[in-house]
Amino acid sequence: METNKYTFLLPAYKIEFFQEALKSILNQTYKDFKLIIQDDCSPYDLKSIVDLYSTDRRIYYYRNEENIGGKSLVKCWNKLLGKANSEYIILASDDDVYDIHFLEEIDKLTIKYSNVDLFRSRVKPILSNGQEWDLDGMYEEYGNSLYYLYQRHLNNFIRCIGCYVFKLARLNEIGGFVDFPLAWHSDDSTALLMSKNGIVNTNAKLFSFRHSNVNISSRKLNSKDAYLKAEATILYDYFFYDYVRQIKNMYPDSCTLKEKLISRSIEVHNSFIFNMFRYFSSYCNCKNFLILLKKRRKCNKLKEIYRYIIARLKFIL
Repeated sequence: METNKYTFLLPAYKIEFFQEALKSILNQTYKDFKLIIQDDCSPYDLKSIVDLYSTDRRIYYYRNEENIGGKSLVKCWNKLLGKANSEYIILASDDDVYDIHFLEEIDKLTIKYSNVDLFRSRVKPILSNGQEWDLDGMYEEYGNSLYYLYQRHLNNFIRCIGCYVFKLARLNEIGGFVDFPLAWHSDDSTALLMSKNGIVNTNAKLFSFRHSNVNISSRKLNSKDAYLKAEATILYDYFFYDYVRQIKNMYPDSCTLKEKLISRSIEVHNSFIFNMFRYFSSYCNCKNFLILLKKRRKCNKLKEIYRYIIARLKFIL
């Protein structure tokens, strides 16, 4: 397979917005890239859409013999990652949209900050009809890992993975994408590990993240998904506090901003975790949810969650 500076990795299953997503990648003004599509044994005829662009030699299409993403979405991502051999990769999706200048602007930044492993486009959240519905924050063009920890907890930071550009060598070094159930918080954790040498942000909104009822992040919640997302949230809470300890060791005590930025990040993180649990517990069987929490006794917000759910149980029973 030909080596390029960039590779878009596209795990594909859904068909509703697949062609729009595909076109947004192929229409980039920066042309020197590969696109590797992994059809995850979709029941839809995605191949017929890919064949519309059969003359485009940048496209490589594969079809899994069995569906992997239904069991582990991150395992599907990492299988696709194993096919990449470029300097940078972008993990795209079958329903999000890239501005035609996305790669052109990212390339300018990778040249300017060649020692950085993580690049992020400002995000434009959209609905099924393409209408913008929320506003991502604006951040400094470059920030170190401490700044990135802080950045993630301020200014309505939009969480998704398609907006990032990862340096492949560093991504392989950390073992690929972090595997949590339903890939919930996998983007957060992977990006934090990738930020050792800082992060570079665009001011322009060059990536559109779609909120729809076919997206696993935004589809209507059921009890099974709620349980798995709650489990992933506990794992992310463990991960977060381990990462905070690493950050504290990376910066000297004389770093006057360190304690303030970390303290503020922890405060917002704790509130986020509690609200996530409270939301998920509304969809789970309370007794099963308590069993889950007992398995993860070290979770930072465990006592508060226990009190909340026990109060719910008493009300229900």
